[in-house]
Amino acid sequence: MESVATPPAAAAGTGPAAGTLPPETPPGAGEPGSVKTLLGTVHLLIEEANGALRGRLELFTLELRRNGTALAQMAALALLAGLLASVAWLTLMVGVYMVLVSLGLHWSLAVLAVLLINAGGAAAALMRARSLTSELGLPATKRRLRFGPHRSQPEPIVPPSDRQEPSDGHP
Repeated sequence: MESVATPPAAAAGTGPAAGTLPPETPPGAGEPGSVKTLLGTVHLLIEEANGALRGRLELFTLELRRNGTALAQMAALALLAGLLASVAWLTLMVGVYMVLVSLGLHWSLAVLAVLLINAGGAAAALMRARSLTSELGLPATKRRLRFGPHRSQPEPIVPPSDRQEPSDGHP
């Protein structure tokens, strides 16, 4: 009869035969506390961080692609809305012209009235657009991002309509 050699792990009471496994070490790692173990742990940490970063970048890319599609659709719909609004405006101006002519106003004066209505609307829109140029420089963001001793307390955020001009006359 042959005798079966018992593996050292089973003889010591550890291993699969005993129901417990020894603690795993990273592949290529040496003894616990050695430089090889530390490098293996750092390598695993870098791999985990790389995987997490790749996942986030993939999600970011997919969201940007979806947002780009939505932005293109929004631009096309805005163009369509602008065309339809222009047609409606022209129809309204033709109606104004026809009412003025039917009231007995000479056709040239009716055209002048329609022209003045349009010029007034354009001037109002341009003045409003010009007043918005001060917001293009992100003034509130610049105020919030200032560093230094003069920023001991945060400034309150005040809506543009409630701002008061300084009393010394300088903007």
